[in-house]
Amino acid sequence: MASNNKVVVAAVFALLALLLVANCAEAYMCTTLNKLYHGPCVNNLNCASSCVHKNLGTGGHCVRKKLISAANADADIDWVIVRRKRICECYSPCGGMPAPPGG
Repeated sequence: MASNNKVVVAAVFALLALLLVANCAEAYMCTTLNKLYHGPCVNNLNCASSCVHKNLGTGGHCVRKKLISAANADADIDWVIVRRKRICECYSPCGGMPAPPGG
């Protein structure tokens, strides 16, 4: 019985230590559009691989962005086209700490 208690205590301690490390190791990530990725982005692994191989970031993922085509003033067109497109977005750690909230 005593050895089971020691295992449970050790497991709880390890879990708490892991949560503490994960909370303290928070990093801010910056994103950028991968303009070198051609076609619709349907596979996160392909997108991430493209970002790393083209030195655009440390990883990447597919996102759905809203693209808005503005009205054409030359042709007197006053409508707006909204399209949704899956694009590859690269991410990498930001250079500095962000400004504190409300400041």
